Amino acid sequence: MHKIATFVLLVALMATPLFATGGRTPIFTQTTITQSGSYFLSQDISVSSGTAIVIDADEVSIDFNGHSLFLDSVVDGISADGQKNLVIENGSIVGGNQALLIQSSTDVTVRNMSITGSSLGINMLVVDSANLSDLNISDSDFEAIHFFDVSDSTVFRVNGSRNEIGIAINDSELISIKHCAFYSNNQDGISLFNSDHNTIDKNVSSGNGVTGTGRGLLINATSDNNIYSGNRFAGNATAGVTDNGTGNVDAGGNATS
Repeated sequence: MHKIATFVLLVALMATPLFATGGRTPIFTQTTITQSGSYFLSQDISVSSGTAIVIDADEVSIDFNGHSLFLDSVVDGISADGQKNLVIENGSIVGGNQALLIQSSTDVTVRNMSITGSSLGINMLVVDSANLSDLNISDSDFEAIHFFDVSDSTVFRVNGSRNEIGIAINDSELISIKHCAFYSNNQDGISLFNSDHNTIDKNVSSGNGVTGTGRGLLINATSDNNIYSGNRFAGNATAGVTDNGTGNVDAGGNATS
């Protein structure tokens, strides 16, 4: 009788998902998340095709727990399309195509992450309320961060170096870029295209234009009513600031040497 009871208990345990302390679900291989909840990487994960982690649910947090995704060049790291209330934090992504691809989503937080050697670091398309903080992004073939149609978002304490461009803001508004450092990128440190009402405050964007043309801050002719203040735009190949827009405000404290 005791043997039968023990066997039934073992079968029940095997059928139950494994949860860590606090109800968090471990991720230990390439996966698609289809349920809301808190997840964590239990080990480093290497992926050679597809996408390492697809988020297909709202209200998802992923704690890398100090671990890394190692990606072949064609692999995207984490993707989400049409989700809300996402958190990605505390680890690193090495290699890959797009380290993070977030589309048509709302309330997205990315913090305390390192991204190295991706084709594109963070790609956000049609996103509202993104909060990026405490990131190091380097050696991307294209932008460290690319925003397209992003609104009401913050970029805080982000370092971007040795990328093609540090951060490119396209067709976006109400973006705050503050206390960031974009340096030694091949082209521009910070660029705004067709983007209005953004704030660029107390950043360092220096030593850009490694391969020829590069500015600390480039504002194109269709970007209007942006404010920049307290930044250091020194040692860039072309200029500290090139402002071709209308109604943009140099609010003072910007150093170009």
